Amino acid sequence: MRLAFLLILLHGQTLNLFVECIPSTDCGDVSDCVPESQNGICALDRQLVCFKHFDSLCHLKYEECQNQREYEVYLQAYCENFAFMCNT
Repeated sequence: MRLAFLLILLHGQTLNLFVECIPSTDCGDVSDCVPESQNGICALDRQLVCFKHFDSLCHLKYEECQNQREYEVYLQAYCENFAFMCNT
């Protein structure tokens, strides 16, 4: 049982190393992003189960591109829910 757990853990680590070696796509320059409002926008991070704050939709799209993931649910109103904001 412990051996199976160890093998699964090692396989996951190996997969993470492989994914990190994939070259990133050209996502443009985040400095080109201009905040639409001073409140920004917040998106649901389904992995961390919290809301992440972005200065603009452009910043959100930039992070999606950089991390090769998609934030499907985002609203400015999510930024008002301080109890569920991500710490990162």
